[in-house]
This record gives sequence, C-alpha cells and structure tokens, in this order.
Amino acid sequence: MAIGQFAKLQSSDAVQNRTQDLIAKAVNPALASILLNGVPVRNVALASGVALAVNHKLGRQPLGWFMTDIDAAATVFRVSWNDKQIKLQASADVNINLWVF
Repeated sequence: MAIGQFAKLQSSDAVQNRTQDLIAKAVNPALASILLNGVPVRNVALASGVALAVNHKLGRQPLGWFMTDIDAAATVFRVSWNDKQIKLQASADVNINLWVF
C-alpha cells in the first residue's frame, strides 16, 4: 500500500506555487519512507515451535517487519517470506500484531 507523493496544483498565483514547492520539498521525502509503505497484520495466533504462514497482502516481497503488539513473553522470528506470505515461528504460545513493509 504505497503512499503517493504530495500533488501540486498549478496556479496563476506565483506565491501559491512557491508554497506548494516548499511543502513538496518538505513532505515528499517522509512520504517515500519504506516504513510508511507497509500494511498491518492483526490477530496472529502463534503456537510454540510451529511455523505459521500469514498472508500480508503487501503485493511484493517485504523489506522488513516488526511487532506492534504481543501478549506474552516470547521470541518471534521469520522463517521465510515471499510476495504473498510471511512465515513466523514463536518460542511460546503468543498472539501478535505486526507491521510488514
């Protein structure tokens, strides 16, 4: 889910055009961040020692991921991934939310 760049609207007003140029210069680098071009994956229930394939709906192979919530003490790691799924495994039974980017 890519976030688009700031779209400038051409105007006959030179001040408005310069203002839009400055906004684009400030905002577009942040919008291009790889972290913003990700998707949330919620309510993933992992069983201890069992690899689980989870659909990430990113539409491409991820560049990375991180947990945004976890309900137990566990180590969670990626076993594999591709353009459709990320396979995760945990050291204990745990429910997680993650951000895949």
